This record gives sequence, structure tokens and C-alpha cells, in this order.
Amino acid sequence: MSFDHSSKLAKRALPKQLCGILYGCLAAIPLLDVAHAQDHASLSTPTARQVDIPGGPLPRVLSQFAGREGVTLSFDAAQLAPVSSTGLHGAYTAQQGFDELLAGSGWQATVDGHGIYSLVRVPPSSSASTHAAAPATSATKASTSPALTTLSTIQVTAESQNATTDGSDSYTTRALTLGKGEYSMREIPQSVSVITRQRMDDQNINDIKSAMTQTTGVTVQSNANPYLNNSYYARGYALGAELDGIPSSGSLNVGAPQFDLSMYDRIEIIRGSAGLLEGSGEPGGLVNFARNVQLQIRRCRAA
Repeated sequence: MSFDHSSKLAKRALPKQLCGILYGCLAAIPLLDVAHAQDHASLSTPTARQVDIPGGPLPRVLSQFAGREGVTLSFDAAQLAPVSSTGLHGAYTAQQGFDELLAGSGWQATVDGHGIYSLVRVPPSSSASTHAAAPATSATKASTSPALTTLSTIQVTAESQNATTDGSDSYTTRALTLGKGEYSMREIPQSVSVITRQRMDDQNINDIKSAMTQTTGVTVQSNANPYLNNSYYARGYALGAELDGIPSSGSLNVGAPQFDLSMYDRIEIIRGSAGLLEGSGEPGGLVNFARNVQLQIRRCRAA
């Protein structure tokens, strides 16, 4: 019987070879893990790239920078349309470039797990702190305020509410001094007439009788005796009298001689119950004699 010694040795050597190969593979696993970790670290670490993007609207500058970095940026261009940027110049990573372009704009770029960037609005306080912390340069600041336009000067000229008529060359007045204060014509709910200084000069109105004769709604009853007063009525009642808004005792028929009117600026006549403005008064109406006031310019009048 023959015995094959070589085949028996081969069978014993085969398991030893397999064990050596297996040991070699197990020993190479840590090396592969280290190489994979190094490759992953090199891919995840951002690299600063040199960029030179001119200024313009912020949406266009952001799109150009995202295209050069090879990243996806999601934002609404309509919300950033009024904002302009001076561009971006220098070496920046993607996040640094977006932070620099958005500094002071109230927006911030964030990235998700898939590497997609999007813009989110930040509160004013956070925006200010982010802008202060960012290494901003004068060439890369975003302008959030639109250009200011200086309008031409508009000059408005108007006259104040002044009851004085002397020197106004007018037959009317802006205000009356009937009653306890100064009122505009629209604030008095009764029929009012005013004889201004200009009208008295033009129509030669020198006494009370001439003034009342020229007044609408006033009846003048002349007295034949020149030493007695005339009588003046409105709506069937005697007219009351005032001097610079201060009521006098009695009506205009009492104590109203034919004195000269040169000392008066205007004569104000109200028809109707004077108690609406005075608290008490004649039911027919009221006549107020407003005296001249001191003027800034000295003038004289000769008759």
C-alpha cells in the first residue's frame, strides 16, 4: 500500500495560509478606518476661496456667490429687492461669504443637513450683534436704506386771525371782538356786519347815525332835537352797546351822542339775541365800538 506524504502536507498547509490571509485583512481594517476618517474630514472642512464679485442688488450678488461656491441658496428675491450691496472681495468660505454679504440686512444664512442654504430673518438686536461680530470691511457692507432724496423747500404764507382793520384796505375782517373774546366770522351763529376803517374813510362815515344808516337790518329813528340822542333798533328792539367788548349801561339809545368815529378801528354789529355771547344783553342786537390800537409804524390821518 502506497502513502502520499506530499498530499498530506498540502492539506495541513492550506488552513495556515487561510489564517494568514484572514489575519492580514483584520489588521488592515483600522488603517482603512483612519483613511476614511481623513477623507471625510477633508471633505467636511470648508475651504476659503478667493472671490471678486462686483456690487449691485443684493439678490444678484448672493446668486453669483452661491454659484461660484457650488452651493444651493434658497431665498425670496422680492424681499431683498430694495437692498443693495457693494460686492464681495477676498478669501471666504461659503458661510463667511454669506455672513459678510448679509451683515446689517436683517437676514442670516443657515445651512441644513443636506448642505442647502436658506435665508431667515433675525431680530433687530441679533442683527446688530451679528453685524458687530462679523469682520466687515468697507467694501462689503450691504446697504439696507434706500437713497435719500432732498425735496425742494415749500414756503407757506398766510395771515393770522387779526381783527384790526386799519391799514388792511379791506371792507371786511377776519375776526370779531364781540362778547368775551375774539371770534372768527364762522363761529358766530347770528347775522353780523362790520364797518371797517377803510369803509368809514371811503364813504365818509363820521358819526354813529351815518354808520347805523349804512348797516343792514338797523332802523334809525332821528331826533329833531340835536342835543338828544337818536334811536337805533334791530328786529323791533333797541340795540345794546359795547366799547372794546365791554358792555355799557343801557342801550345804544342811551349815552350815545353823535361823537366822531375817527378814534375807532371798526364797528361790529350783531343782529339777534346778544345773550348768546354776553350772557345777558338786548334781544334786538349789539353794537361794539372797537378803538384803534397802537401800531408798529407811526401814521397820521388828516381830514
